[in-house]
Amino acid sequence: MARLSPGKKKYDPRQPNYVDIVVGRNIYIWRVVRGISQTVLGNKIGVTFQQVQKYEDGANRISLGRLTRTARALRVTNDTLLHGADDKRTLARLMLFDRSGAYRLASAFNAIPEGKCRRGIVEMVEKLSAAAMPQPRPRKRSRKKRNG
Repeated sequence: MARLSPGKKKYDPRQPNYVDIVVGRNIYIWRVVRGISQTVLGNKIGVTFQQVQKYEDGANRISLGRLTRTARALRVTNDTLLHGADDKRTLARLMLFDRSGAYRLASAFNAIPEGKCRRGIVEMVEKLSAAAMPQPRPRKRSRKKRNG
């Protein structure tokens, strides 16, 4: 049994890990890109839509054989579904697509030719997001009694 430092949780190899979560996010993104429902994907790979949901959430691991069938059903390579599994920063980027409309916005933006128009759109979105952020309130000065 592996030694653990004090305060660390015991590692359970049966539980999904970071790689399972990244693979699940990649499956989700490519399923949405292809316009396939969880039910249709599940039928193509031989599982229920609930199981597809668990793969996408990273709640369940996906076997290599099922990963290969999933890649074929999504018309991508196994490497595409494994992309980012070796980089801990990937998950934050993949989580962007969980937000409502993020994929539609990225797809529409990608269709715009490079140039000033794209820069203008980025600047507009940055200004809108800055305006939507709550501004910190100024601190109230505490009134100290003067001895006098």
